[in-house]
Parts: sequence; structure tokens; C-alpha cells
Amino acid sequence: MEAIPALDEYGDPIEDFSYWILWQLDNDAGMIELPLEDSTQNPLTVTMDGNMIVKAVFEEAIKIVVMQGTRQILESGGDADADGIPDDIATITATPQMPQLTARITGCNGCTVQWKFKLEYSRDGVPNSNGIFDSYIYPRDADDNEIWSSPISGAQVWQVVYDRGFVGGNAFVAALVNGEEYEFEFKVLGLNPTDGTVENFIDTNAGGHWYAKYIAKHESISGGEYYSQFNPSNTSNRYEPNKAPDQEDGFGIMMVDPPANRAQLWHWQFNVEEGIRRLDTIYRPEAEAWIASQIIQQMDEAPTQTIDNETLTFSGVVFQQETARTMTDACTIQRFNGALLWVIYWDNPNDVWGKRTSEYLEKVCSEI
Repeated sequence: MEAIPALDEYGDPIEDFSYWILWQLDNDAGMIELPLEDSTQNPLTVTMDGNMIVKAVFEEAIKIVVMQGTRQILESGGDADADGIPDDIATITATPQMPQLTARITGCNGCTVQWKFKLEYSRDGVPNSNGIFDSYIYPRDADDNEIWSSPISGAQVWQVVYDRGFVGGNAFVAALVNGEEYEFEFKVLGLNPTDGTVENFIDTNAGGHWYAKYIAKHESISGGEYYSQFNPSNTSNRYEPNKAPDQEDGFGIMMVDPPANRAQLWHWQFNVEEGIRRLDTIYRPEAEAWIASQIIQQMDEAPTQTIDNETLTFSGVVFQQETARTMTDACTIQRFNGALLWVIYWDNPNDVWGKRTSEYLEKVCSEI
């Protein structure tokens, strides 16, 4: 016995019509029409000819339900819960913390279920440097191949596990029920921390790099918002990792190019720490070596023309040796952007200190 909604010529249900109940008893078959409101009874008992009772049981279709805490994730991109976040996006929190996701099935009492989960992400034209776009799967075998979880009751909730750090992208939850596979697609993307949270974190971890905060502020602006690890909701690729424009491959608050690992796309603190690490181990040592080499030349050729008397000014910010903002600082900021021609150098043919303009220094210093 089955209940079949009336269909129009395109095969779509006619919502304001009625249901037809088909039956077959022994060699006799027939059909009766029921008002639509009767379909809410489950099971539905129908009496025919006063002496024959037919019972129709409506079975719910098997489907996957995914939750982030108390928030239901949907496959459609609306905003049914009016929280400002599309319903098909599970969010990495601003803390940051990966979304605590659970999955269950409906419509299959007494079934056993096996589960698996996958995350995939890429950006057009960006290479998979350092495995930043490697897929995440759970569970998996020793060779990192997809496998199903151990069977659990269909009444149980399955917890998504992240055991390889922070990751996001296009998400797939699959369930194997009675030999048939069902799949649910959504996204795992990110929310940005507040400006104050980022600034406090940088101030705490920057060491002597007082300019790190202003580099981050300039590098991360997206949709008019500072410190964007992820694109804000008013931009394209919203909630995805904030990527540098054009052909550059930098990502996140510090626009690390390229990120050292996948987590630096999805964990804003790891991204900031990597930017500071590069200032500390790459760009600052290069700037110090450059200034030292130029001072050696100057002392050999014009000992009285010391760099201490020189100044550089960008967007009203003055750099001078033996002050809080030194020539080395200016060169470090410049190198973070990859510039090859230093803003200050010893001009040995003329025995003077030469200076260059820098659009990047102007922009960073305008944030101070």
C-alpha cells in the first residue's frame, strides 16, 4: 500500500488537491481519493464498503540532518534563522574554533548507519603550495584513503571530528544506510575577530616589530573592513579566506605569501604569527644587513656623513636612526612587500645618502 500525491503534467505535486490511495487485496485492486488533510494521519485507516479496513502507512524519506550546535545547516543558501549567515554555511568562529558539527538521519527507524566527512577547497589560479588546498577526510585508513565509520544506530548522532588542524571549504557528509549512500553538501567558512581582538593579539606577540599591526591593518582590508582573515559578507567570496588581489598568492590578515600550511588560511592567529615570524626571521635581518652594509661604505668614503643625521618621511611618519622609528624599521616594512630597491642607500659616487619613494610605505604609514 502506498500514498501518492497527485501530480501535474510536469510531475510536480498539486498541493491543494488530494491524495490517491492504491491497494491490492488478493486479486482485487482499486483506488480511492482522500482529502489532503487526511494525509496528516499516519498510519491512515480507511474503511471501504463498511466491512473492509485498509491501513496506509506513510514512510518518511531518509535524509541527513546536520547541526552546528543548535543551528541547523541546510543545503540551500537562504537565511531561515535570520542570523545574517547563509544557512548552507557552518562557521569557524572568531575565537577561532572549528564548527562543532553533528549529523543524524531521519526516516529509518532501526537502521544502522556508517558515516564519512570531507572538506575540499581551492582558489582559481593559486597553486597548492605547502599543501594549503589539501583535502581533509574523516575517517581514513593508514594510506589516507576514504573509509566509512564503524556502524552505529540510526537513532544515534554522529560527531564530525577534526584531527588535522583547522580546515574549511566545501563540505560533504555522507551516510551509508542499508547499502545505499546519501550525501549532504554545505560549506565550512570563517568569521572575523573584532579589530580590538586582533590588535591586542599583535601587540602581545609582535616583540619589537611595532609596525606589525599597521602592516596587518593595510594588508587585510576587505570590503572596507580591517583585519579580515575572511572576506566580509559584503564582498564576493564572502566568508572565504581573504586573498591578495591580482596574481599574488597571499592570504589572511598578514597576507602571508604563500601560507606555510593549510591552517594559516583558516586560523587567524596562526596567520598573524606566521607574518610576525617572517618579519623576525626574514625581513628584519635583511633590512639590518642592508643598513649595515651601507654604513660600512659610508664610513670608508665619507666618515662624517653619518646615517644618524638622515630622515625619511612617509605619510607624516618620520624614520631616523636612534629613535623609536629607525631606518631599519622603514626597510623592514618595505621588504615585507617584496621591494628590491631599498628606500635608503649610500650613493658612493656623490658621497651622500640616497633616498627613494615607496608607495607601500606610504600606505602602511597612513594607518598609523
